[in-house]
Amino acid sequence: MSKTYPTGLQDILPIVLLAAVLTFFITPADTHSAKKELSTPPESLANWYKPQNKRQVWLHLMFRLGESSHAVSLYSKKGDADSMARWAAILAENYRRIPKMVPEWAAQIDEDGVYNLEKSAAKKDIAGVKKALKKIRQSCKSCHGEFKATSIAIYRSADFSKVKIKTADGEQNKSYKTVMRSMRRDLNNLKIARSDLHPEEARRHAKKLTDKLSFLKGSCGSCHKDKEPTERILGDKTFKTMDKLLVALKEPGKTKNSGRLLGEMGFTVCGRCHSIHRNSVAIKKLLK
Repeated sequence: MSKTYPTGLQDILPIVLLAAVLTFFITPADTHSAKKELSTPPESLANWYKPQNKRQVWLHLMFRLGESSHAVSLYSKKGDADSMARWAAILAENYRRIPKMVPEWAAQIDEDGVYNLEKSAAKKDIAGVKKALKKIRQSCKSCHGEFKATSIAIYRSADFSKVKIKTADGEQNKSYKTVMRSMRRDLNNLKIARSDLHPEEARRHAKKLTDKLSFLKGSCGSCHKDKEPTERILGDKTFKTMDKLLVALKEPGKTKNSGRLLGEMGFTVCGRCHSIHRNSVAIKKLLK
């Protein structure tokens, strides 16, 4: 039975799961655990991902390999030898592109497997094709098991070092790291002032935080070309919640409401954004 997820959650699940898997392998279970090693892909793979390659040819190659592999399997099960042979030729052609694009992975390729696939497909030998396809898929599984997770972390997570944020008219654009640190200070100052019953100070830091969230929203277009991802985290609802928080902070003796609103912001803004970007970026830095 298939599971359904809230709108947008299915988009971030692969990144969240990747972070969890990599964290498991990188973090020792206790102080006496043996150090775990992860294999990183060859540098030549970078030639096929952004920014070096705008079309992200490697991803398209992987998709085509998956499609053609499935088609060969599908038609072999149906007994359609002609369609099977046609897709086997497409699979072989694309499979042989791998060592041309990433020479360091030439040893990962099963040349005998692809040769036998072509030979069996030409003879319309369904049993032979199935046997050859199994060998080819095993080589894919082996390479993916060693390199897929780290390749995703390195080449498919954002690079915020190049993102600049305009904080106010007349001011120089600031780095993402600088603004995020400033926001963390504002948030902590807000929480401390709220806890110690200093409402005006808490409101002052809440206003500063709201302004910086607005500046941050303006930087999302550096990567996101549509509005939906930005609106989900930094949309009107977020700023309405901040307006409610400012009102709630006027009543220092009634902290339950302001606490609830802070928790809501932490989950819907900080938590969502960090689960998509921060975890994968941290792992990316660790692997490079």
